[in-house]
Amino acid sequence: MADLPLSELAAAQFPDLGRVALNGARWHPLPRVAVQAMEEHAHFRAADGGWGEDIGSAAQGGSRAAFARLIGAAAEDIALVPSTTMAEQMVVRALALPASGAIVTDLMHFDGSICFYDSLAAKGADVRIVEPRDGRIHLDDIAKALERGEVRLIAVSAISNMTGFCHDLAALTELAHSHGALVYADIIQMVGAVPFDVTSTGVDFCAASGYKWLMGDMGLGFLYVRPSVVQQLERPLLGFRQIARDIMPWPPLTGTERRWEMVPGPIGLFEGGSLPVTAAISLQASIGLIESIGVDAIAKHRALLLQQLDEGFAAMGYPRITPTDSVAPFIVYDTRHDPLLGKRLKAANIHAGAMDDILRVSVSIHNDAEDIEKLLAALKA
Repeated sequence: MADLPLSELAAAQFPDLGRVALNGARWHPLPRVAVQAMEEHAHFRAADGGWGEDIGSAAQGGSRAAFARLIGAAAEDIALVPSTTMAEQMVVRALALPASGAIVTDLMHFDGSICFYDSLAAKGADVRIVEPRDGRIHLDDIAKALERGEVRLIAVSAISNMTGFCHDLAALTELAHSHGALVYADIIQMVGAVPFDVTSTGVDFCAASGYKWLMGDMGLGFLYVRPSVVQQLERPLLGFRQIARDIMPWPPLTGTERRWEMVPGPIGLFEGGSLPVTAAISLQASIGLIESIGVDAIAKHRALLLQQLDEGFAAMGYPRITPTDSVAPFIVYDTRHDPLLGKRLKAANIHAGAMDDILRVSVSIHNDAEDIEKLLAALKA
């Protein structure tokens, strides 16, 4: 696949869009390679699948390994999780927060996470929420929150889904570690779209669901835990996937001894019960596609289209909300002066992120200059 020009590869992998798809920041279309893998599994299950080869475990292990390669981690440092939100909340509980210390976050973090931290604060937790200035979260404002002491965790979105603001994760982790705090990064708007590496950023935890820029199905995500942090964590839940070996008679007998050996590392900490096999199958295939193209090539392709997009929006007077130095795979514009925008996009069969008073335009490998021109034409209509 990697030998094909990107335009031909995209046409082969996304043949059935039926519209101009510019909303990958919400959910990305499934590439054909993922659809085919899911279809094969559906036929296998329909034919009494489950007898013989353990396809589920193989797919889950394969998707785990693929994600690990994408972020420069070892597979054993990755736990499969139901979602990014669940990963973050499990990290908080594994750190025995809020009892063990304060939490620092910011108002450009995911709104579901802000809601979670507000709920902790309402119960008396020490939660310090840094507010933006000039459309950014400034590192010195985070430093001020740290100066009050006893901070255990800083939790942020690497790229804000609301504005496209990007944290300097390396600088943030250096600051956090100098104050004895750990860093959790929600990387759902980054991984698969923008080059990311856990070693260079220094994050202690990061997580992403698979249905956005990883181009897979919903229901499965990944949580990375830095190996040096594992011993500081408590198991926040317990289920059969965390058991390495049990000594227990089958069927159970009254009065018999039971002993349990747990899987080490993040898997033994965070993987509780059953996880969706079909999502894992889709992600093993879709991340494989991303690897074959290369994240750098994907980002380069997108950059040219975002430049075309931004020049067109500027010419029509739409204020840009996303900082100009952002590496986000989308740009957000202020559309308060254009209340009929959403209707015009729908009439033009364009799927973009029209929300209240903003428009978030996401660009991926299946987009080309013609897609951007169609969007600009719809705005002028």
